[in-house]
Amino acid sequence: MGMFALGVLVGWILFVIFGRTTVRRFSRMETTRARLGTELISGWRIFNVAEALVLPVTLFDKLHAGRLSAFWADARVLRRHATRYDKVMAHLFFWTFVPSTALVILVVVLDRFGILH
Repeated sequence: MGMFALGVLVGWILFVIFGRTTVRRFSRMETTRARLGTELISGWRIFNVAEALVLPVTLFDKLHAGRLSAFWADARVLRRHATRYDKVMAHLFFWTFVPSTALVILVVVLDRFGILH
């Protein structure tokens, strides 16, 4: 559990760095400002941008074909304007934070049901 919690802590640090550098720069650019997706809660836009830079573009093409397309960032536009630093930080943040958080939640649920005793 401690290793997963450490992964989440590192993920949150990368979340702040990625948000302060990449997402802030995208928010200031005229061509990408409206393409960052809907921010449901504060900070959600950081996850939208990271997903757009990490996950396959074909997935976002399918998501943009649906009714909820405004919720997702435009992966093609963001990748066109992303630097190598942006892509590396997106991968570091996304692949550190998401699996660690999912594993912490899984361990808590399994412990709650008494499976880990």
